[in-house]
Amino acid sequence: MIRSIGVLTSVLVFSFCGFSQNSSQYFKVFPESMEGVPAWAQLMYSNDPNAYEVERLRKVHLSEHTYEKDIHERNFKHWMLQIEPLLDGKGHIIWDRYDAQDVNTDRGNAIWQPIGPFETLSLGSENNIPVSWQCNAYCFDQCASAPDILMAGIEGGDLFRSIDKGLNWFPVTEGLSVSTPTAVKIAPSDPSIAFFFANGSLWKTTDGGTNWAESAQFSGGVYEIEINPNNPDQVYVVGQNGLRSSTDGGAFWITETTVTNWDLKFHPTNPTIIYRLEHNGTLNRADFYRSTDGGANWGNMQNGWYTPSNPAQASDIGAKIGVTPTDPDYVYVAMIGQSKPDDNGWIGGYKSENEGLTWTNPMGQDGGPYDGEIIQNLASFQRDGVGFHQGFYNFAFAVSHNDPEHFWVGALALTESLDGGQSVERIGGYYAQANGRPWVHPDIQDMHVTGDDVWIASDGGINYSNDEFLTHVSRKNGIHNSTFWGYNQGWNSDVQVGGRYHNGNTGFYQTYTPGVHLRLGGAESPTGYVNPLLDRKTYFSDVTDRFIPASLDGPQTTFGNIGQYPNESYWTSESSEIEFDPRYADHMYMGNGNGIWKSVNGGGSFELLNSFGSGSTDVLEIEISRQDPDVMYCVARSANAVVHKTTDGGQNWTALPAPAGGHPSKMEISINPADDQELWAVEGNGTNVYRSTNGGSSWDLMTTSVITGHAMKDVQFQGGT
Repeated sequence: MIRSIGVLTSVLVFSFCGFSQNSSQYFKVFPESMEGVPAWAQLMYSNDPNAYEVERLRKVHLSEHTYEKDIHERNFKHWMLQIEPLLDGKGHIIWDRYDAQDVNTDRGNAIWQPIGPFETLSLGSENNIPVSWQCNAYCFDQCASAPDILMAGIEGGDLFRSIDKGLNWFPVTEGLSVSTPTAVKIAPSDPSIAFFFANGSLWKTTDGGTNWAESAQFSGGVYEIEINPNNPDQVYVVGQNGLRSSTDGGAFWITETTVTNWDLKFHPTNPTIIYRLEHNGTLNRADFYRSTDGGANWGNMQNGWYTPSNPAQASDIGAKIGVTPTDPDYVYVAMIGQSKPDDNGWIGGYKSENEGLTWTNPMGQDGGPYDGEIIQNLASFQRDGVGFHQGFYNFAFAVSHNDPEHFWVGALALTESLDGGQSVERIGGYYAQANGRPWVHPDIQDMHVTGDDVWIASDGGINYSNDEFLTHVSRKNGIHNSTFWGYNQGWNSDVQVGGRYHNGNTGFYQTYTPGVHLRLGGAESPTGYVNPLLDRKTYFSDVTDRFIPASLDGPQTTFGNIGQYPNESYWTSESSEIEFDPRYADHMYMGNGNGIWKSVNGGGSFELLNSFGSGSTDVLEIEISRQDPDVMYCVARSANAVVHKTTDGGQNWTALPAPAGGHPSKMEISINPADDQELWAVEGNGTNVYRSTNGGSSWDLMTTSVITGHAMKDVQFQGGT
């Protein structure tokens, strides 16, 4: 988009200030065996993969096989989102490339402000109903003594706080060098005190989040933070690399053990009794430990406890504890992994009615076989254990505060038991809801219960119920950390669309309430395009093309999808676009496969103008001159990115010489709308910016100290008068 906005012209260069390496998990579930794993995924799981080669092999694989939503695809999206900021221009992961102090320093200042989505509404028969299709909530907590006070950590974004029980949220970490909080805890006895963990650091506030101080640095992932309900100075942190404790509010920390601890909970009415779950590498299971003296000593409680039927082939990939004040002697433990081969992620639940002294398995068996009805796999995609699971990444557990026999397990779907685990029912997830209950977003990260309040944090946002999930509502208004894979906007009107990670496509029009978007369907494709002249006409590769409504409660009009769509990728600088001829609203260009394609009938059909070679070459960005639309530039990429130029409307193309630094793996380009001989380029994920004043015949290096060390993402020439 180029607009005339003043008397000056300028070039905007978009970059990323990243973060230093930590040892957190980069995959939702790491395969125990590489047997049958596609070559591209094997490379991804290797010690030092080239990310661009992973993507190239993945494209080759998808060209020869039907797409399957399996754990490797889920891992790929999760992995690339985390490591892309660490890549150099050639696809190598540079773990210490960036200083952690550079993260997020521009967020929330006077220059950059969020514009949404702040709220997402449903489209269709339930217009104007908030729905949790907006943001991936990693962690959540509610203050026991002040239940209107909430905090939630969002993937790729900030820690948010609410003071009205989730009706409105605001960020409290925009000034910190952090991103993606994975654990948060508000002191039960004092809502002004809270801790959260992100990017290797544990942070503390004593004023409700106005100010934060770093309390400690921990390697590995942190899974839970727990604070003594009566004493905010006693704090525990459990995670991938062990158990840490503090008795002075986080000023000093003691390492209790370096063995993975999955969870820790205080007894609901007697905080001198504490429970925790620790990985046992010998038996490949989680062990249950109890302290009755405030954490000074711990006992391994094994009476009736779980023992894998095949320890040599068993696995422990996570466990959660559930307690309830309505019967404080009750303790539940839900475990994922396998007791034997083919359990596929679900082991089962164990129950104690005497503070962990003795245990039973209410279901009567560990793991499978599953029948999908009586014996269900609560972790996998389907109840009969078929399909993928996502391990500890999607795993939550909570017990009712009104009935000790009533609990919920959150994984890919939401499951409920009303009889202490003897039977279960899936009540939300990827397919039809049970008993007509409202839909629940799949992929649940956290759950929390305080009295009648039940909360679920999922890939889509935060949902609240006060009737134990017979009904529920979405409460995420103000949480603006959506992760856009694709994005486009209009020229003559403020129209915005985009495809997002976890949450499908969204749309906004200038008559809507600022920051309020509509959910337009889809899953998580890097898509979304706007016709610059035909108001509200939008295109999507995964749902029907449509005119988005003129008002939030207005009707939408769909039309037949265009004949083909551009190359789309989850990686920065690897998607093409739909480029419109500046003279004709129905003349469209795009890069599809290795060719440049043109339509003269609004996308009804396309003709191939030029092919840039066979194999894995992709045609990416296209720029059309406003002076002479027969002059166009594009980027074609196989192993390297090469800028090409045409002066006859795309019939013949010439490869331009590489900048002085050689051909990078990725490039983004932009032209001066008043002078098509002035061409700018950035080395995608590299550090160099180039300019040509002779139509690409030669290049000048424009990098200065202002942007040295930043990873270039895009460049845009801002035209003016």
